[in-house]
Amino acid sequence: MIIFMDLINNIASLFKVFNDLKTFPKKEREKYHAIMEENFQLIQSVLNMVIVRLGDILIETDEVTFKREVINLGNYNDWLEVERQFRLCNSLRQARRETEDLWSIVKGKISAKQWDEFMSLISNVLDYEGESASYISQKFNDFSNQSHSKSMNDLKDEISKMRTQLMTERRALMELEVNMCNLV
Repeated sequence: MIIFMDLINNIASLFKVFNDLKTFPKKEREKYHAIMEENFQLIQSVLNMVIVRLGDILIETDEVTFKREVINLGNYNDWLEVERQFRLCNSLRQARRETEDLWSIVKGKISAKQWDEFMSLISNVLDYEGESASYISQKFNDFSNQSHSKSMNDLKDEISKMRTQLMTERRALMELEVNMCNLV
């Protein structure tokens, strides 16, 4: 169960390609660095919120209360708002639109292949962002539906596995962010 690793790996690749494109104007490089930091913060906020929520559920010892909390994970309206927030990497979307204009500035300074790779990675990050949000929503809905048929211990095991995986991926994201800051 890898949730965010594809997104994290694409951000790492995007940053590496971007960092290699030293011919980008300084102002543009600074803008993209700020955008990447903003996206790191957004992803970390979502991860932290989900990790904390799952942790709160896992410490519940009363089976009725525990199952009610798991059922609440399926509350579509609450988690739809979380999903919307996660998909709001508007700065990256805006930057993607603006990069079309940037091509005229860097044309001849970088190869078309480098440019295509850069644009492809931005698209991949945006795609994985949406897929990750959908995955979490779907897992929460699955847990909610399973609360009627699975035991408290089985549900706790599954929720704990998801939470552990999210914590592992959050650490990977934090390491990537530190590495990125060290390169800047």
